Amino acid sequence: AFAQTEEQAPPAIEDVSDAQVGAFVTAALAVAEMQTDWFARIEAAEDAEAQAALVEEANAAMEATVEETDGITLAEFIAIGEAAQTDQELSERIVAQMEVAAPEDMGDG
Repeated sequence: AFAQTEEQAPPAIEDVSDAQVGAFVTAALAVAEMQTDWFARIEAAEDAEAQAALVEEANAAMEATVEETDGITLAEFIAIGEAAQTDQELSERIVAQMEVAAPEDMGDG
């Protein structure tokens, strides 16, 4: 009876495939690139209202970028990102994939 309760994990992202990790990394790198550009635009905004409008625009653009990435939905992107915060193995897989995808963007350690 005890073994059954162990197998009933919460309905989170489990068994993330290499393809999903690759799609997550592709989307994450695209979003990170956009964040740099958007952050500069938001910082340069004239007032809080303009900043808020730009933040909304930025969020919509980043969501669209994730949705346009082959092999991942926005919901999966968010779930994988959240899972990686508590799943060390998943986090390490993502970091390893990022180092392959964008070695020049990763620091020296």
